[in-house]
Amino acid sequence: MAREDGRTLRAREREEWMRALLEEYEQGGETQREFCERYGMSVSSLQWWKRELKKRPRRPAPEQVERPRFVAVDVLEGAGRSPSSDECFELALESGETLRIPQSFDAASLERLLGVLRQC
Repeated sequence: MAREDGRTLRAREREEWMRALLEEYEQGGETQREFCERYGMSVSSLQWWKRELKKRPRRPAPEQVERPRFVAVDVLEGAGRSPSSDECFELALESGETLRIPQSFDAASLERLLGVLRQC
């Protein structure tokens, strides 16, 4: 099963299902025991999920997350300074993150990195 944020998609689906169940429980008038009997789960399981989900932020589904876009850039030759061995390429993402890629980074690795970024 595909992974996202270190968890399987199945775990994400289970979490969303439990969130929906807890919302239903909180809006209804049943006791925990009555609710759990109706769904065939233990009261302790319901209580555990209630505590656990309070700790976890609700994340949007992968299809709802906006993918980063690449934009065209103009490279100025020389740009007024002489190149040094510690210079690197900078890739500023819309998310605010900056990737610094050393000039010594080989082309094949850079191509793989760009492929991964395009899938994000």
